[in-house]
Amino acid sequence: MNKSIHMLTGQAQSPSKQILFATDVKGNFRFVNGAGANLTGFTCEELQSLNVFELLPNTPRQEFSRQVRRALRRRFGTVFEIAITTRSGQQLVLETSLAVQRLPNRSIEFRGVAIEVHEVRRLARCVDSEFKHGEGLRRCVLAKDSLAYKNRRVANTP
Repeated sequence: MNKSIHMLTGQAQSPSKQILFATDVKGNFRFVNGAGANLTGFTCEELQSLNVFELLPNTPRQEFSRQVRRALRRRFGTVFEIAITTRSGQQLVLETSLAVQRLPNRSIEFRGVAIEVHEVRRLARCVDSEFKHGEGLRRCVLAKDSLAYKNRRVANTP
C-alpha cells in the first residue's frame, strides 16, 4: 500500500461523517474511507473501482474539472459544493475540500475531505445558537475548529 494512502487509512476507522478520499489525476478513486461507504451505499472496495465522475451524473463534468484545475493552481487547494448520487439514487450535496498532493515519484494525486452540507450547516447553527445563549460556546467552536483543522491536515498530508 502506498505510504500516502496508508496515512489516510489511519483515520478510516473513525465513526466520523467526514468522507476522506484520494483519486489519481483521471479521477479514479485510490482510497475512500468508511464514511464514504456509509453515505453513498457502496462498499469501500466498490468505490475504489469507480471514477469520481460516476458519482456525479447530474453535475456537469466541466464544472468539476474547473474545481480540479482550481485546486492545481492553489497552494492549499479549494473548497466547493458538489452534488453526488448514492447507490439508491438519492442526491447528497457535499462541501468538499480538495488539494493536490505531489508524490515522491513525481506523480500527482488529489486528496479530499467531504461532508454533507446539512452537517456543516448544523455545526454552524450550533455555534450561532450557543453564542447567542452564551452556553457551550467553547465546545462548539472546538468542534468546528477541529473539523476545519482535519480538513486542512488531510488535504495537505504528504
